[in-house]
Order: sequence, then C-alpha cells, then structure tokens
Amino acid sequence: MFFVVLFHYFFEVPLTLFQLGVWFGASALVGTLVSFIASKRKLSFQMSKKWTRELFSYGKYTLGTNISAVLMRNIDIWMIGWYLTPAAVAVYNVAIRIANLFEVPSMALASILFPEAVRRAEADGESAMKSLYEKSVAVILLFSVPFAIFVIIFSNEIVALLAGKEYAEAGVILNITMLYGLLIPFNKQMGVVLDAVGRAKRNMFFVMRNAVINTILNLILIPYLGVMGAAFATLSTMVIVLLINQIYLHKNYDISLKSIGLYFGDYGIRAFKKVFKK
Repeated sequence: MFFVVLFHYFFEVPLTLFQLGVWFGASALVGTLVSFIASKRKLSFQMSKKWTRELFSYGKYTLGTNISAVLMRNIDIWMIGWYLTPAAVAVYNVAIRIANLFEVPSMALASILFPEAVRRAEADGESAMKSLYEKSVAVILLFSVPFAIFVIIFSNEIVALLAGKEYAEAGVILNITMLYGLLIPFNKQMGVVLDAVGRAKRNMFFVMRNAVINTILNLILIPYLGVMGAAFATLSTMVIVLLINQIYLHKNYDISLKSIGLYFGDYGIRAFKKVFKK
C-alpha cells in the first residue's frame, strides 16, 4: 500500500477513491497470504464440538468489544460529517491520524501481553492482573509521554509537514487529541487483561458503555463547539472512563494509579541510566 501511494504521488497518476479501496483490499489480501505462508508450519487445525462451542462463547464477546471499539473510535468523525461539513471532517481527521500513532506502543505490547496474561492467569489466577496491568501501562507511558510532549510543542509544524498549511486548524485539535491519547493505555490494557483472565463479557459491556458516553457527549458538544466539540467530547469521555475504570480496578484487583506512577518513575530512571552510560 505504501509503494502504491508513492507511485501515484511521484508519477502524478490520478487516484480515485474507488481505486484506493481496491488497492487497500489487494494489500490486505497479500498481507494475509504472506502471514499464512509464514505461519502454516506452526498451525494445527484440530477442531471439535467442544472447542467450537468454547470459541464461539468467547468470540461473541470479543466481536461485541471490537464493534463497540470501532463505534468509539469513529463516532466523532461521523457526527462531524452529520452536523458540519466534509471539510471539517478532513481537518479533524488529520489530527486523529497523527494521534493514532499513540496506539502503536499499546498494540505492540498488547500482542505480547495477551498470551503472557493468559499463562499467568492460569498459574496465579486473577491476582496476576495487578502486576500485569500496572507494569504494562507504565511501559507504554514511558514511550508515549515524551512523544506527546514533542507533538504538543511542534503540533503546528507537524501538521504543516504531513498535511499542508491549509490544515493549520488541525494543530489546536491535535494538542487535545494528544492529551486524551495519554489515557488510552489505561483503558486499552484493562481490556487486554480482562479478556486474558476470562472476563471478555464484562470487557464488552465496558467498551459499549464507553461508546455510549462518547456518543452522548458528541451529540451535546459538536452543535455548540463544532470540530473542537468532538475533540473535547472524546477527551471528556476518556477522563470519565479512566475514573470509572480505576475505581473498578482498585476495588476488585487492588490496582492503583500510584503504583503505575512508581513503575513509570522506576523504568524511566533505568532507561535514563542506560542511555547516559552509553
């Protein structure tokens, strides 16, 4: 997909939305085939009625979680298009795309954390959740916080470089999206660990709740504040969800923000010493 975009850009070949969709689908297909070829030697397909029932029972909740997460991520863009104009969607989308870089550390660590969380849950039960959650969030923040500070300081320059000066308005929106991006690891890792310890149903309802809160706030704020209303609605949603989730985590698993802060400081000092020694 990257090389397709480069080809059309440098050779100035027109690219329609339909062609873009075709190329995107073709790229996904190629990626799927490559992944299958690379892993087929390690795959073993031995399905039974018991496993089918268990996978369906678990999968229906993760499906609901993913659908709710998609709504959560896109409801602001849809409502901007509904209330405002396509131009407003374009400006807002620039800030969102840049802020989405926040999820790279979360996604990478989630793929590592999930199998480890399952193994620890089988061995130690739900008591393993406290350590897994607090340490994983601290590690992600170790990468996210410096990145957020850099982007907030140079938000206008970054928008101009990646999207052009005509999207300068997105710089202010980007600052807000970077703030709520710092809260994403807290909610993201909670979902990963809940799924790992067999609480997929509960996680689904939590994510559905988040989507409902975000929808309501967007309905209220966008008509009054425009594009900025969508950014503030998502930021407010993240803050509300963080508070609710932390109450739940502290009550059920003795997880605290203080412990996350201590891990964050400890990891930061260790990283600084290693870099300084080199």
